[in-house]
Amino acid sequence: MAGWAGWAGWAGWAGWAGWAGWAGWGGGGNGGGGGMPGVPLLTDALIKSRGGTVPATPAGALLSPKDYFDNPERMKGWEPAIRQHIFLYEAQSRMIFETDKASRVATLSHISLDAPKPKSQGRYQKHPIIRMTKPKNTDCKSQFALVESWAKIREDRASECLAQLIPQTPFWSAVANLQPTRTRWTNELIDVSLGIASIAAMRFKHALDVPRPIAYSPNIQPMVPTPEHGSLPSGHATEAFVAACILSKLSYPRKLDSRSLAAHKSLRDQLLTQASRIAINRTVAGVHYPMDSVAGAMLGTTIADYVEYLCQGTGWQDRSFEVLDPKLDFYQLVHGFEFVGQPAQNPTPASSLPYNESPLKWLWTKAKAEW
Repeated sequence: MAGWAGWAGWAGWAGWAGWAGWAGWGGGGNGGGGGMPGVPLLTDALIKSRGGTVPATPAGALLSPKDYFDNPERMKGWEPAIRQHIFLYEAQSRMIFETDKASRVATLSHISLDAPKPKSQGRYQKHPIIRMTKPKNTDCKSQFALVESWAKIREDRASECLAQLIPQTPFWSAVANLQPTRTRWTNELIDVSLGIASIAAMRFKHALDVPRPIAYSPNIQPMVPTPEHGSLPSGHATEAFVAACILSKLSYPRKLDSRSLAAHKSLRDQLLTQASRIAINRTVAGVHYPMDSVAGAMLGTTIADYVEYLCQGTGWQDRSFEVLDPKLDFYQLVHGFEFVGQPAQNPTPASSLPYNESPLKWLWTKAKAEW
């Protein structure tokens, strides 16, 4: 039974980490850290090699490495896993998550690092990124019939549902031609963006604690294992829309001629169609309601905008999720890749905030240059 744990799927964003690769030069059985630990033969060889190459007398003056202090250009010298830690810290340290039990609303906000505010307002100013209201029990029951209706195409979608349990990377690559070498910085930016999205999605899942469809009836009989965390927002939908939106932003053409814009629209439409299909497949598989995908698509789209803000200072539009019509399906809500009839109330325009440059700007510049 322990094997089922690998099918939860939500942690799939970590899949890009396997592309680092270079640390394997030490050969089989190494314990990481450049390949030397755990390889006695190589360790012994390096000791003897030093003895045969270092002169008996001191070599003279020492070299003088460049002196850096918090310089983004130094990022290229770190291994990918270390950069990821730095980027995730930059993002997470600027966000705050709050809940209001009375209204059953959870809010993810950005903390601006501008001048301190009056004591009555607290030290820092908060700017909402996205709010989510917990669906009612009756909303879940109303969505139940939709989950059952999507089960009719399980046989047709079975291979996709199973393949998308692991990282969705092949599905994005098939559309956008992502490669380990050609798009290495794009891959890394997507990896970081998915990390930020996963942190946000899991915090919302815990706060909202929406039961999975199988909790209401054994008739669902999911075709894949049901993950052991909340249903809303859908992690797969969140990841899919983050990746689709980040790739759409990066690939936006520099030359705004009709041919370039038409090519970009084709790429963008296919990326967002793929994201929608990945989201719907989780309902087909029986582990998500359509409303979970709506919430995930909103979260993914908003996080992509927020990542662009962290990288470029462009601002974002904060969104609000609330179920207004529980009988609407995700497929009906997505039209032209704008949320027509979206359960949002009074969305505010793009934020105008003081921008504090972070190392993420360096990564965005590198990724954008690949397109």
